[in-house]
Amino acid sequence: MEKGLCIMMSVLCFFGIGNKVSAAENSNADLEYSSVILEDGFTEEWTEDTGISPFAVKTGVNWTVKPKTLKKSGGFKKKAGSTIEIKISVKPEKKVLIGIIRGNTQKIYQSTTMGVYKTFKIKETDTYHVFVQNCSSGSIQAIGYYRK
Repeated sequence: MEKGLCIMMSVLCFFGIGNKVSAAENSNADLEYSSVILEDGFTEEWTEDTGISPFAVKTGVNWTVKPKTLKKSGGFKKKAGSTIEIKISVKPEKKVLIGIIRGNTQKIYQSTTMGVYKTFKIKETDTYHVFVQNCSSGSIQAIGYYRK
């Protein structure tokens, strides 16, 4: 009995280790991509990272985002192979898009009603913005941070 249990545990450990998939490998599976930065009927607002050094790595977000508005951070350079971490919650729960804009040519985002905690892998060196796009008919509060 003990010998059979040891063999079974060995097999489970072997297959468990051999088939291990890290979350980082699949971290972009739930993302959407768009070359349209600002859809018809939406307005764009910029927010400056006031009061924080331009060299700061972590930037707080406390944005009021009006209906049908895309609000984005100031731009910052990122190198290929680096990451941008975003942790932003939305109150009240409304449909929003949260993500990054690469070089004003591509939006990479997650659609949600509650918020996002996501690490975006940077594939191309460029200037990036973090954004929250409110798709609802009422204002929302976006609270959290992003790490550049």
